[in-house]
Amino acid sequence: MKKVVATWTGHIDIVRTLCWSADGERVVSGSEDGTIRVWDVESGDTVLGPIKTAHQFVSVVIYSPDTTKIATGGAFEDALKIWDAKKKDRQPAFHSQTQFSRAALASDYP
Repeated sequence: MKKVVATWTGHIDIVRTLCWSADGERVVSGSEDGTIRVWDVESGDTVLGPIKTAHQFVSVVIYSPDTTKIATGGAFEDALKIWDAKKKDRQPAFHSQTQFSRAALASDYP
């Protein structure tokens, strides 16, 4: 039987998505509360956030390969938002004709 090795608390609604950083030191989570949080894997502490994304709820979240950016997508929305992974700063959004359910960031993303 597998056992739970850690429990992190902070979101006020269901966590829909999460992504481990490439270096294994951080996890970013996205919730139906419309926020993302960046967690320290070792301590379980929130190291960034909560960040209010303005998504109705966060349905997709992913780190860039170099872990400097985080992309978020929201349910019933046509925009993918890019965030600085060390600060709460948001960069220009990408717009689409459909909502996002998956995302990937290339290693040469600016």
